[in-house]
Amino acid sequence: MTAKPKVEILTFTDPFCSWCWAMEPVIYRAKETYRDQLRIRPVMGGLVPDMAHFTDPLNGISSTADVAPHWEEVGLRTGQPIDGTFMRENQDPHWGTWPACIAASAAALQGDDLGEAFLRRLRRAAQAEGRNASNPEVYLAIAEATPGLDLDRFKAAIADGTAERAFQEDRQLGAQVRVRSFPTFLVMNTNADLQIRPILMGGARDFKTLQDVLSQVAPDLKPHAPRPLTELLAEYGALTTRELSELLDKPISELLAELEGQDGIRKVPVRTGEFWELGQADVPTLGKSLLTDLVSWEDGGMACDMETGVCGPVSAEPAKTEVARS
Repeated sequence: MTAKPKVEILTFTDPFCSWCWAMEPVIYRAKETYRDQLRIRPVMGGLVPDMAHFTDPLNGISSTADVAPHWEEVGLRTGQPIDGTFMRENQDPHWGTWPACIAASAAALQGDDLGEAFLRRLRRAAQAEGRNASNPEVYLAIAEATPGLDLDRFKAAIADGTAERAFQEDRQLGAQVRVRSFPTFLVMNTNADLQIRPILMGGARDFKTLQDVLSQVAPDLKPHAPRPLTELLAEYGALTTRELSELLDKPISELLAELEGQDGIRKVPVRTGEFWELGQADVPTLGKSLLTDLVSWEDGGMACDMETGVCGPVSAEPAKTEVARS
């Protein structure tokens, strides 16, 4: 019997939030460090319902094309591959992120593990591959390619409104917790008898900051050393160079030298970086990798504002919050 996790983290997110994607290396490190002591559950936020009603004159944003440079700056600052191609080329004035969020909710209805696997592929498409993850053709193809996901149930949940209702419930939870930007993390001790107040942490932070918050919520967490490279890829699937750098706590330049010469690991290039997965390379890959060892953000973290969509610093101190428990 699997022990109940000591900590649950609700991550308020959106597949098109660049700083949520930039936080993935830290999320993976937390999973690997605390393993079954920690449960992380994504909560869909809905960053942009309709781009036609989404403007930010101060930052010159009135279309997705105006968002692309902000996205790509996040990639350059953090080392996570971000491709702004779709955002730059999109011609739909009513484009929004809600269809992608609803698709993520549809997958999550089939279980946390399947929901997480689908969301990871959806995020990869939106952020690293420059694809429109709100397009049904894209998210249906991702659903079909997600092992274990029942495609008929997935389609039915979207068609009959079940997935949208689940998405709206997520948004209501975000409103209850007073989420103002993505990513935001609600960190809770699962033992209600201890009466330890949850902590609300806003913005993308480095691992040390998250670890400090976790130690306040659950001082008895026991860290694990990372498993070998091939075991990490077997456990988590394809990972970016930045994610592996964080997981193994190695500089990217050192890690790349190790990865390039290792048998049984395949490099999958994307426009601004690469993923690594188990398998043999079919052909030599070309292109220069993005070399950056940036591992931290500004003290207050970075986030995408729900009202303006602009990415920037958030408040410096994690806030404690009261949360109604069912």
